Amino acid sequence: MRLAQTNIMNYIILTFFIIFALLIFVIFMWSMLAVQVERGASEAKLEDLVTTLKMLSISPYLVKEGYEEGSMFVDSKLSSVSCEDIRKIFGDIDVEIYIPGNSEVCEDENYDTCGIWQVCPFSEKSIGYEVPVNIYRINSKKVEIGIMKVGVHV
Repeated sequence: MRLAQTNIMNYIILTFFIIFALLIFVIFMWSMLAVQVERGASEAKLEDLVTTLKMLSISPYLVKEGYEEGSMFVDSKLSSVSCEDIRKIFGDIDVEIYIPGNSEVCEDENYDTCGIWQVCPFSEKSIGYEVPVNIYRINSKKVEIGIMKVGVHV
């Protein structure tokens, strides 16, 4: 009788450990799946950001017409475009263009001398890319080198 009880207890303990091991395995696999899904979503956002960056650099709303290479932004167009217009076309993005060394924020009155166009200002929860761009000064007919920051919310 005691031998039968001991064998039953061994089976109960063994079953408990097998169920516990399976439970730990399922939790581990579930967490790995969650990490992969999150990584895939992050990569998809960055791919969308690169596409948006390319589309912004050839958009006729912002760049100089007739310039074949793209990324020749016109200062007057940058000053006149609104964040709502950009977000209607390109989605929920943040866009800033600045000329290094010029800290004057652009408005309608000073677009020919300013150096920071905050089309859609960045928030703390944005990640993005910075790329060099050309900025065409329409009044002086000069081209300056600037940096465009484009970001998405995470």
